[in-house]
This record gives sequence, C-alpha cells and structure tokens, in this order.
Amino acid sequence: MVSRINRFVAQVMLPKKGLVYAHCPNSGSMLSCCEPGRRVFLKNNGSLVRKYPFTWELIDMGSSLVGIDTNIPNRLVSEAFRLGVFPGYEDFRIVRREVKTGDSRLDMCVLREDGKGGRLWVEVKNCTLLLGKTAFFPDAKTLRGQRHLRELMRLKKNDESMLVFVIQRQEPEAFSPADFIDPDYGKLLRDAIKEGVKVVAFKCKVKKLCVYITWFPYVYNLIPQFMYVVGSGMFASINPFFLIIQLSQRPQALPSGDGS
Repeated sequence: MVSRINRFVAQVMLPKKGLVYAHCPNSGSMLSCCEPGRRVFLKNNGSLVRKYPFTWELIDMGSSLVGIDTNIPNRLVSEAFRLGVFPGYEDFRIVRREVKTGDSRLDMCVLREDGKGGRLWVEVKNCTLLLGKTAFFPDAKTLRGQRHLRELMRLKKNDESMLVFVIQRQEPEAFSPADFIDPDYGKLLRDAIKEGVKVVAFKCKVKKLCVYITWFPYVYNLIPQFMYVVGSGMFASINPFFLIIQLSQRPQALPSGDGS
C-alpha cells in the first residue's frame, strides 16, 4: 500500500497495473493496521460503472492478516443466529437487519424461531486495533457508538440486548475498551454491562480467501465474493472467547471495573 488518502480511498501499487485507487470499506482511523508499505489484498469487483473497481479487503501486518471490511462482522454474526449456532441463543434464528429504534439504527433484531418471548437487539462492532496482545475498541472517538450503547440500555428494560465485538485479526489474547481514546465510550460500556446488556468479543481466523469466527462452521469467502456453510471440520481447536484478562470458555460480560 502506498497510502490511505482519505477514509474511503487508498493508493495501492499493483504489479503490472501500477498505481491504482481502491475503495476502503472502513471509515475508522484503522490505527495499527494502515501502515504504508504493507502488503494488501484487493478484490476486483468487475464493475464497469464503479468509480473504484478495486476494494481493499486485507492488510498483512506480519503477525496476522487483518480484515478491514466493516460489513463482514455483521454478516458473520447474522449467519450465526440464522443457523442456530450462536452460543446460548440457539433458538434465536429469525434475523431482521438494520432496524430503526429510537434515535438509532441497530444492526439486527433477532427473534425466536417459535415466535415466543421477547426480542434480542444486537449491535456488532468491527475491531482491528491491537496494542501488545490486547484488542481495543474504538480506534477513534465515536459518538455514534455511544448512542448505540445508550439505546441498548434503554431496550434492555423490556427486551434483551447484546453488543458483539468481532476482531478481524488473530493475535489478541484479550479485549478491552479503549479508554485512552474514548473514555466516555468505556464508561458507557461498563454502565451497559451493569444494566444487563450482554457484551461478548470474538476473534476471527483471517486468511487470504476467507474470514471466519472459529467457533462455528460458516465462512465469508472473499474471492469470489459469496458466502457458504462448510462441514464441522472447520471448527478450530482453540477457544476464541476472551475477556479483558484471559480466555473464557463461554461468552461473558466484561468486568464492570477497569479490568485490573
């Protein structure tokens, strides 16, 4: 990669083609995964009408490939519900995407297959910021993310609500809110946990051709772009659930304190 010239466009030098411009499907700061000179992977959309026919999908940070497309986590999580494999919520399989509620629009509202019981409101966040062996969110101050947390707390009064962090890189051993970037978000996240909002963090296996969360057999394939379900052999042997301090056997909420 030559440079990321703004939030939505990067300059990339391709063999034989020379300098090209690629769409960046990530409007965040991409702190710790946007270094000029790094090898990147582009997808050719094959479109004759798009301004930028290439889309930037991955960057090689040496210790791991990193998925930068913020749309992929939503697709992975929604499919986990639809297939009935989201841990602890196997009967929540009817997924409505991009649902307006209050002053916000949340990623999904999930219902039980039998139609009984209340709703589960879910917001999904893409996480790529890594310092040491800890993944952090957000990578820039996020008023929108703060609004989502307030809405999840409001909805928890009558329904269930959940915040899912999907970490598109393989190195982290822990997760924490980035209080050093957005302390208001960190405080709200802990307040949400106290109010009963479920908070979980999953890391992905990121490969040149696909991205997947290791605990269920569903793959987002990058080239060509389509999604498919594979057999149980895709389950990884390691446990991908983790909290601020250590790996966890099941999804759990972050501690309400500072994690020390």
